[in-house]
Amino acid sequence: MNDMAQTNFPSCKKVLSFVVLLMVFLTGCSMTSLTMKATKPLIRNAFLEVMDEPDLTIARTAIESDLKLLDGVLRERPNDRELLTMSAMGTFAYSYAYADDDSSQRAKLLYQRSMEYALRGLKTYGFEASTMNAPVEKIEQEIAKLPTQADPFLFWYSLSSAMNIMLSLDNPNRLADLPRIEAIMKLVRSRDSTYFYGGAPLFFGVLTGFRPKVLGGDPVQAEREFDQCRSISDNKFLLERVFRARYLWVSVLDETKFRTELQYVIDAPDDILPGNKLLTAIAKAKAKKYLSRAGDWF
Repeated sequence: MNDMAQTNFPSCKKVLSFVVLLMVFLTGCSMTSLTMKATKPLIRNAFLEVMDEPDLTIARTAIESDLKLLDGVLRERPNDRELLTMSAMGTFAYSYAYADDDSSQRAKLLYQRSMEYALRGLKTYGFEASTMNAPVEKIEQEIAKLPTQADPFLFWYSLSSAMNIMLSLDNPNRLADLPRIEAIMKLVRSRDSTYFYGGAPLFFGVLTGFRPKVLGGDPVQAEREFDQCRSISDNKFLLERVFRARYLWVSVLDETKFRTELQYVIDAPDDILPGNKLLTAIAKAKAKKYLSRAGDWF
């Protein structure tokens, strides 16, 4: 009996050790899950605070930190749609507000990164990234299968891609992508034209405004698109005026409207867009920059 107990004792210790390790592992997983659940509201609140920050210098440091924090959390939760949406939007905003002025090459890389976050979000709905390189008809078929909850990813992918193209007008291969991203944004618009203060009409206002007529440009239609965006935001989304000045009034060489539009932005209250002072601050900075370049365009 004693011999039998001594013979089985080592295997009992192994089983006990395995059970202890399993409990530690499971507890660790549970703690990680709990930590993620506790961290996510903090990230969400930090993101909202940054978007309501009127000081561009403070906002720059905060966005840089928040984006790296999001990357870290996404390592643990790679398929979290809310975090991926914040990453796509935050990276776009950072690129447009800062990198666009410093280096067009860096801005293009950041717009590409925003597109990648959006594609990761679309992948959680079963969408394959390679589809974006397919013919327009194929893209239209595949995105139509996506639920409306995927539309923010389609929006940020299209917007970031369009801004990337605007910085690559000397590359015919990039211009060939425009019909694809237009098809994507048309779906977004048909489902909810109000998303991001009328971002889809703004998108089409820019495209139809800056294009020459032989390539589908139409100043009258562009003005209608900008007007719709302005109506959706109740004239509070000042970036609409900035884009209108840059891509419509410059195109038709109307310097008076160009200057009037941008001066309106500069004189507007900092809190005109509730909960989003950062976008207003970006609009004001861009308005001042574009006014300083009026001599280059007129």
